[in-house]
Amino acid sequence: MNEILKIFRQFILAFSKMSPAQKASVVLVFFSSVVVIVAMALWLSQPDFTVLYANLDASDAAAVRQKLDEMNIPVKLKGTVIMVPSKYVYEARLALAQEGLPEGKGVGYEIFDKNSPLGTSNYLQQINYKRALEGELARTIASIKGIRQARVHLALPKQELFAEERIPPSASVVVDSGLGLSKSQLRAIVHLVASSVEGLTPKNVTVVDTYGNLLYGGFDSPAGLSDAQLDIKRSVEKYLEQKASSMLAGVLGPGKALVRVNADLDFTQIDKTEEKYDPEGLVPRSEETSREAIPSSDGQGNKEHTITNYEISRTVAHIVESSGNIKRLAVAVVVDGKYEVKDGKREYVPRSEEEKEKIKDLVSQAVGLNPKRGDTITINEMPFDKSAVEEEKKRANQDQMVSTVLEVGKYIGGIVLILIAIMMIQNTIKTISQSLPKPVAEVRPKQVKRPREPDITEVVGENYDLAADVVREYLEGEEEGQG
Repeated sequence: MNEILKIFRQFILAFSKMSPAQKASVVLVFFSSVVVIVAMALWLSQPDFTVLYANLDASDAAAVRQKLDEMNIPVKLKGTVIMVPSKYVYEARLALAQEGLPEGKGVGYEIFDKNSPLGTSNYLQQINYKRALEGELARTIASIKGIRQARVHLALPKQELFAEERIPPSASVVVDSGLGLSKSQLRAIVHLVASSVEGLTPKNVTVVDTYGNLLYGGFDSPAGLSDAQLDIKRSVEKYLEQKASSMLAGVLGPGKALVRVNADLDFTQIDKTEEKYDPEGLVPRSEETSREAIPSSDGQGNKEHTITNYEISRTVAHIVESSGNIKRLAVAVVVDGKYEVKDGKREYVPRSEEEKEKIKDLVSQAVGLNPKRGDTITINEMPFDKSAVEEEKKRANQDQMVSTVLEVGKYIGGIVLILIAIMMIQNTIKTISQSLPKPVAEVRPKQVKRPREPDITEVVGENYDLAADVVREYLEGEEEGQG
């Protein structure tokens, strides 16, 4: 802590001694670094918003927004679309479903709770009943998985006295299914509506989607087939096409052949009773014997008569012939040729007639072709135009590349910004350190080198004769002093 305070005091001291230009540059660098770091942190931590609900009416949107604000969940509005962070989507939907939100458009049977029947005309009561029934049906249909919204319009004609003058009711349903509806879901919706309205039949129910596509129409097609019969026809054709296509894909390769089947089905349903008699198959039904007394010359005799009743053998059969039998098949097959590389170029090579015959036999066996029934098959060969597929692949690769580059660029940009911020901070620290006062060096006394006195051994070694004379003179003086 003391070290931090010491550094802070040095920074304040250095900052106070800077010129105005230096002070401005230091402040600018400091705040720029802070802004870059904060912006980068916010950018990287920004939540990924996804759609919670779309196409809500004003009342439902306001209620949903209020509930999300109470849950402290961030909300982003784009028109009629409510978006929340992806990590809160399921939590928000569960909480809103517990509150019964969104309620959906329309009004149900609660309309009779709000309006008093006193003083209400019969006509207004009929209108309210129609509105309530439409709203309840719309809510029920919207509760089906995969359907986001639904609207129901009912036409309920006035009931006439005579049956031949009555007009049957009809219904129109508009659904917003997003990903589409399966055949079973569509039939369920049609029968749900038909069963909820008195006198309404599935034939008089029409279902369309929000794009204006007819999903179900109770009327017959121009070919005289109903929707159910058309579904059977399409399913038979699709089944046979898949059988032949999968076989050719294994033989020729994927995308080398196209198969189309036109199935003529017999939807006539016959209910007949046959009664056959077998004249040769006689079966005794009853036998009657009678006796009669006849007088004779010998006496009274008896005469016996036997009557046998025979029943002709009879067979009664009740036959119901099923509909949807195949009357005739017409199969068309288009195969792509082979390609060979010659002199560095890719050239188209037609298939031989023998190979075409083999393909024809394979397809005929796969779909169960019957010449006695009048079935036909046609094999044609022509080069396939794959330019659209190649362009689509190229576009998909480009989109993938752009997405990858943007994703990588996001992180590279973040790293670059962080490095720039670090460099700016380093420059700021360097500028501050240069502005700090330099510490005074400690003055130490200089040590003076004194000359080393020569050793006696070194002196004697260098002046041996002189040393000998000195020693001789010393010894002679010692002797005289003793004498």
